[in-house]
Amino acid sequence: MIDRYQPVPIAIREWARNNRYAGSSDRNAINNIVNATLRKKNSSAMLMKDDSPRSLCIGMFRLLWGKSVEEISDIFNGEIHSPDILTEDELLLIKDVVALEDAPSWVRGDYPEWLDGEFQKTFGEDTLEQAVALSSRPSLDIRVNTLKTKRDRVLKELNKFNPEITKYSVKGIRIKQKEGLDRSVKVENSKFFIKGYFEVQNEGSQIVSLLSGAKPGMQVLDYCCGAGGKTAVFSTLMENKGQVYSHDISEARVKPIYERLKRLGIRNSQIRIGKDSLEDLTSHCDIVFIDSPCSGSGTWRRKPDTKWRFNKNTLDRIIETQENILKEASEYVAKDGLLIYVTCSVLDSENSKQIEKFLSVNKNFNLLSWKDIWSKNIGGELPISANKSDKTLLLTPKNHETDGFFIAIMQKTI
Repeated sequence: MIDRYQPVPIAIREWARNNRYAGSSDRNAINNIVNATLRKKNSSAMLMKDDSPRSLCIGMFRLLWGKSVEEISDIFNGEIHSPDILTEDELLLIKDVVALEDAPSWVRGDYPEWLDGEFQKTFGEDTLEQAVALSSRPSLDIRVNTLKTKRDRVLKELNKFNPEITKYSVKGIRIKQKEGLDRSVKVENSKFFIKGYFEVQNEGSQIVSLLSGAKPGMQVLDYCCGAGGKTAVFSTLMENKGQVYSHDISEARVKPIYERLKRLGIRNSQIRIGKDSLEDLTSHCDIVFIDSPCSGSGTWRRKPDTKWRFNKNTLDRIIETQENILKEASEYVAKDGLLIYVTCSVLDSENSKQIEKFLSVNKNFNLLSWKDIWSKNIGGELPISANKSDKTLLLTPKNHETDGFFIAIMQKTI
């Protein structure tokens, strides 16, 4: 999948077409095994002294799923539709997990070696623990659409999945998923989802949207809106009063937004495609929210194949794009309005460094304390930012049990 530049879902569909004997349970098992193996690619390769698909899979069973030598031998039994039995060398290697104790962080943390400097800049001595958490199986998070219902009703509807309320978001529900072959939870067939009572949305995404402080009557620009997940939060906070301008340069990326907003009962969103569509919004918006293109490193546990295809040239292009987007989007902020920059990345070059560069040449913006904004718009106990900052907030799986998200909130003074 990595060498063929083929996303996991497409590769598994192709495999299923060529292996008709496999039922839905088999396909689910293969999906879990493939994604888990990709999450533990580096450490498995070092354990097995080989990076072939078979070796990576054997290593994952041992390192991530904690299978004993006997259990792995039972899986690799040579029977029909099963992999060949373990060799003597393989048996010796999976007994020697101690061999990884002195491996570098990029091996044990399972991220590309060339990104080690980036991870160290962000996390310092916490790099290994943060990276390990970024390689775990994520939960399924839900945001209740309070335009239509209350959280208690959705909790009751999804009771069979043992849902829990999220720690920070008052609109959130979490369904935990264990490592292993357990079937991935699917909630999109629920009548409550079809009626627009809830959305699938990670708590981290909910948090950065709630921190916007969008209120009824405001003028909000959702820059780089994509499929409209955060537009939906803004409209809910605004109780369908005021205006959300949902903007993107790509009509294809925006296509899903129309059905989504209809299903959720959102009536105060205008779709704007392309830069020319925003001319009337110059210095007009109370909030300009940038959901910036990024590496997606904070969400690599959901799509682990993407981190192994990511490279330095791509990062450099993304950083340049982010700089341009910040400059362009700032034109639409009204005096005293907010410019909010968000990524689903944990890389400092995409996050704090971008804000430092922007503020160095835009003296009419001040960086606000996320702690003050949190107390005002979310309330409750303040978490600790994973980047140890009082000004910008970095959410991570280790610290907050969310995907990785960065947010910086700036106010226009002139």
